[in-house]
Amino acid sequence: MGDFSGKAVLVTGAARGQGRSHAVRFAAAGADVAMLDICGPVDEHVPYPPATPDDLAETTELVTKQGGRAVARQADVRSFDQVKAVVDEALAAFGHIDVVVANAGVYTCDWGWEIPESAWNATIDTNLKGVWNTIRATVPAMISAGNGGAIIITSAENAIRGHPLISHYAAAKMGQVGLMKTLATELAPYSIRVNTVNPLAVNTPMATGAAAATIIETLMRLRPGSDEPGWVEPDDVSDMVLYLASPEAEGITGIQVPVEPKTAADSPA
Repeated sequence: MGDFSGKAVLVTGAARGQGRSHAVRFAAAGADVAMLDICGPVDEHVPYPPATPDDLAETTELVTKQGGRAVARQADVRSFDQVKAVVDEALAAFGHIDVVVANAGVYTCDWGWEIPESAWNATIDTNLKGVWNTIRATVPAMISAGNGGAIIITSAENAIRGHPLISHYAAAKMGQVGLMKTLATELAPYSIRVNTVNPLAVNTPMATGAAAATIIETLMRLRPGSDEPGWVEPDDVSDMVLYLASPEAEGITGIQVPVEPKTAADSPA
């Protein structure tokens, strides 16, 4: 979708899942891609295996096979200095950054009043502060370049719907929306557009494990008669991310874009 030849894209949380899909799709469309991922544990309460350095290496190989240049580094979005180091390396390699996909995120699973403090902090710091760190590391160079650009933040529709056991995740995702709307106003004079994508539930290792199943089971118990949520594929989210980054979306800023399952009854195999 679209031609991103001559463009440079930064994707956080790129080692696997949605981030990998976005990075590869941008590369296939002609972009140079900078990628970062923590590639390791975030908090002891995170209920699924973390991405690994091998995952990031695989993503990098998939990107370079598309013919573009790549910068890939392990970095924690909770640390501004780590994010800034990757951004500076990308700017040195590519000369500019045109598109930012702030995708890195985590969740843990517990009743709102029983969330361990470390899990709360890890979720808020990764999902909200991490987006802020990504923005403040990239926006000054985007403004200085004077080329406009696009920022897409990975939020979540399930947070907006009030799914149980993820109140800290929901708080961070709703916070992303507020951050997005403010930045869309602040960056409009520089022709930098800011939006969120809000997929329902994406078929990735993060969202398809036992903890995610517990969330759905609890939702169905607390809201009898509710339809079980369907699944979105990472490539479906990438369709929307690339659209929002493209010239075709030049009039779109400051909005939440839901990404719904193509068939609500489908579940991952």
